[in-house]
Amino acid sequence: MKADFRLKFICTDVFEIDKKKFGAFVAKLRKEKGFTHKELAGRLFISDKAASKWGIS
Repeated sequence: MKADFRLKFICTDVFEIDKKKFGAFVAKLRKEKGFTHKELAGRLFISDKAASKWGIS
């Protein structure tokens, strides 16, 4: 039981990110690499609409 709690705590802690900062970071990398919005979405295996929702434009 103790290990289950610890695993749950670690997993929830790891996945908390600032969505705006992450989107800005990915957008910066996209521009540095010269990828179009659509190319990046394809490389991430997501639609370009999903990428735009994340603020990766």
